[in-house]
Amino acid sequence: MLIFGVNTWVALLGSIAFAFSTNHIVLALAGHYTKLGTIAFFPGILIGLLLIFRKKYLLGASVFGLFASLNLSGGHIQMTYYLVFPMLVLAIIELFKIVKEKDFAHLGKSIGIISIVAAIAIMSVSYLILINRDYLKDTMRGGNILSSKMSGQVETSNPGLEWDYAMQWSHGPIDLLNTIVPGMVGGSNDEVADPKSALMRDLRNKGANMKSVPFMYWGSLPFTSGPDYQGILLMALVMLGFFIVKNELRWWMLAGGILVLLMALGKHFSILNQSLFNYFPLFNKFRAPSSIMPIFSFMVAAFATFTLNELVSKKIEFTEIKKPFLYSFGGLAILLLLLIILGHSLFSFSAESDDRLAQQGVNLSLLQDLRAGFMRGDAMRSLVFLALGAVLVWMFIKTKIKSSLLIGGLALLIIADLWTVNNRYLDSKNYKSAAADKDNYKARPVDLEILKDKDPNFRVFDMSVQGGPFNSSQASYYHKCIGGYSAIKLRRYQDMIDHHISQNNISVMNMLNTKYIVTQDGQVQQNPAALGNAWFVSSIKEVSSPDEEINALKGFNPAEEAVVLKSEFPGMVDGAQFSKTGSIKLTDFKTNHITYQSENSADGFGVFSEVWYRGNRDWKAYIDGQYVDHVRANYILRAMKIPAGSHKIEFKFQPVIFATAGMLTNIGSALIALLVLVVLFFEFKKYSKSQE
Repeated sequence: MLIFGVNTWVALLGSIAFAFSTNHIVLALAGHYTKLGTIAFFPGILIGLLLIFRKKYLLGASVFGLFASLNLSGGHIQMTYYLVFPMLVLAIIELFKIVKEKDFAHLGKSIGIISIVAAIAIMSVSYLILINRDYLKDTMRGGNILSSKMSGQVETSNPGLEWDYAMQWSHGPIDLLNTIVPGMVGGSNDEVADPKSALMRDLRNKGANMKSVPFMYWGSLPFTSGPDYQGILLMALVMLGFFIVKNELRWWMLAGGILVLLMALGKHFSILNQSLFNYFPLFNKFRAPSSIMPIFSFMVAAFATFTLNELVSKKIEFTEIKKPFLYSFGGLAILLLLLIILGHSLFSFSAESDDRLAQQGVNLSLLQDLRAGFMRGDAMRSLVFLALGAVLVWMFIKTKIKSSLLIGGLALLIIADLWTVNNRYLDSKNYKSAAADKDNYKARPVDLEILKDKDPNFRVFDMSVQGGPFNSSQASYYHKCIGGYSAIKLRRYQDMIDHHISQNNISVMNMLNTKYIVTQDGQVQQNPAALGNAWFVSSIKEVSSPDEEINALKGFNPAEEAVVLKSEFPGMVDGAQFSKTGSIKLTDFKTNHITYQSENSADGFGVFSEVWYRGNRDWKAYIDGQYVDHVRANYILRAMKIPAGSHKIEFKFQPVIFATAGMLTNIGSALIALLVLVVLFFEFKKYSKSQE
């Protein structure tokens, strides 16, 4: 904001409001640090674009390039992708203005600079973008391998996530009222409740000693850690800005803000989002439309800052601002009063999961009363902050107080408003010492039992972890597991989970070297049939489609047989005879280099209990230092023909994209650095002249 000439104290207030957005605090609580690291650089991108459109080309290019590069390097491409939408709205508005003024030279320069600098910024993080793009093709977001009949997913020419899965975290229309009332739909799934409330007394009478209510939230999301509260005074300033900010920024906030909110609705506004999902590049690679709300928080903080700056830096006549003030502050006050007075009759305060709660003995009538009271209390809270802020603004426009008092007063109110809401979700109890944090990873009895086995190269299937084996990484702290969680699992591994592992197919667990199974009740069972790190098989079953390939794993014996897709590996195993006698031993394991020693008296076909990924392209196989082709076996594993004798077998991860990505990254980073240094040189030269 200082770069753009905003009043220093107004800029500071806006920055604090942006930093302490409730959404950011909730993201921190949920551990979304890469998302926060990406959001932090949003303002620089906006200001850089605005400077370019204001004909400060060199300064704008350096700011835009530097912050776009830093933003992308945060590693959360989804947030950068979502930011493009409101930035496109801004660009369209600005370009329309330039065309209207017939300043075509400025039009050409602006488009050219933005395009070139954006390309350089993307180039500067090529290592991240290209490698992720390469990986994405083989993940859940890269389309299906199995037929639609087998996978249950519709085949599409634009592969990506399933619509229902991608749109699961969609805000409902009522959720959007969280922007002005933090407790509109219950706040979170772990909300501290009034211990004197009827529900809490009823729960205590039933033997439940609870301080927080894990079922307070009743909105459209499956669950949430907190609301997307923007701060009632920031929202009031935004509304005021629609009337008093006379440049194109108001149209950006209006059109871009509405677009962002409609995108946050996801499946609840499918007329827009279904079209984007089906036809807009990369849109169907991302999930959770609610993730776009930090963009709205950024826009609110930025535009509210511009509005306040307009208010204090220009002498606006009272007659000119009276109606805008009443429309903005008064309109919000009326909406809050309606929620306070009529809210109980306007909304049901019930959630889809309430039937299950009733079966568990929760009194739904008392729960709905508690939710309604929570909403009403927060609406009254917002109304108080709005009224206090309105008094300050009214006194300023009536010239009763100076701008310094207005800014200072609003700062105190905005910080108090956001801080007290944020404190509900992240306060002193959420912080702990490093020593105390180790208790989270304290070995359980089952872990200690398994750790008695000193062989580090087996795997564990832990069904006892909270959330289930495929939604928790807890077991992986101590063991190599066939479970765990990732939002972008390899497609083949997800297929194995869906069709075999979750169905307890012991043959598949054996070939994945699952030596220990932890049951749901926490009992350890050793699996003596686990096949180890590699083994020879005596026969090969060739199949003609991925559906046959995965179906062949039902009831087969992986110790004797390997399943190979003939169409993908033609001629690799045709008519070959193999001996099962011999052994393959893992001698060294690194994540990018695995070494085995084989001993066999006749030619053999070895299967390796490692996931197939880009075989013969990125993962390359070598026998005694000589490159050899290998094949995929059993839908997910690696396999190869091994000649008789004693041999050193190696798998090396040597992705072809790394060298290209590294070179482009270095070039892009150097160009960004050069651009910044040139601007610093000219700015310092200008400063020196002014001092003279």
